[in-house]
Amino acid sequence: MSKETEFDSLLNEVIESLLEYDSQEKIEQLKIKLRYLQEVDDENKIYVADYGDSLSAILNTASPSTKSYVFCLPGVITDGAVSTFDSNFRIVPVSKALADADFHGITLNNKCYFVSAYLSGCDFSGADFTGTDFTGADVSNSNFSGAVLTNAKIHNVNFKRAILTGATMPENANTIPEFKEVVGADNWDDAIVWTDNILISEYRVEEVHPDEEPHK
Repeated sequence: MSKETEFDSLLNEVIESLLEYDSQEKIEQLKIKLRYLQEVDDENKIYVADYGDSLSAILNTASPSTKSYVFCLPGVITDGAVSTFDSNFRIVPVSKALADADFHGITLNNKCYFVSAYLSGCDFSGADFTGTDFTGADVSNSNFSGAVLTNAKIHNVNFKRAILTGATMPENANTIPEFKEVVGADNWDDAIVWTDNILISEYRVEEVHPDEEPHK
């Protein structure tokens, strides 16, 4: 097996098994794999943002020439100092590393691996998530005020207590009934602030029986 093939194989294995790294012991095992990837990587495609490291310092200073991966480990510092960064970067959160992160105004699009990610309590206000895949993620308590979610995938995403004021929603979740259907029954609550800054609990769907005239 060539070095490049070995690298690609191990990288894919790590990304596909991200949900398994849910304890300190397993995260230490992941660090060993990431160090090995860095050793066999001739193109500097693997970056690790560990405890106490500044994610913005990495994203704002490095300019990778090919698709590169920033693995964010628990304790990484996200200070809101990142809005745009090199299009070759891919942000890869591990465990709860990006919970409560400050990503206001950031443009992520497809530059992240957010499938099933834990992103609770984040500030995503004004962020651009056009086309981002959030499938199965937890964004509860997060602020999406003014965010762009056009073409984003939000199936089975936990939006409980999220703020969506002024957000541009995906076409398949433009209305509250559509939104509830897409995210699933267990992933919304009455504490969600809808795009017009009104709590979902304040909306009432009036039932109309077949033999009755709807109220004007």
